[in-house]
Amino acid sequence: MDSIAQLRKNYTFGQLSETEVPENPLPLFQLWFDQAIKVQCPEPNSMTLATADKAGNPSARIVLLKAQIRMASLFLPIMKVKKVKI
Repeated sequence: MDSIAQLRKNYTFGQLSETEVPENPLPLFQLWFDQAIKVQCPEPNSMTLATADKAGNPSARIVLLKAQIRMASLFLPIMKVKKVKI
């Protein structure tokens, strides 16, 4: 290997513009999730959850999707991050 850059994988499989986002995003999420499983993406239920505080400062953490109940999702945070409160 000549460069660390050669380790980079291309994860771009398509595009989504703001005008294409449906009013209810859950079917779109289900489509993406099913596609990730089909191509054997490692840990397709892991994702980044980002929020912002009242001042607009962003914060992101890795979470695991553990269940989908009707129109909601249950996320399990990685237990070693600062935002986890039990």
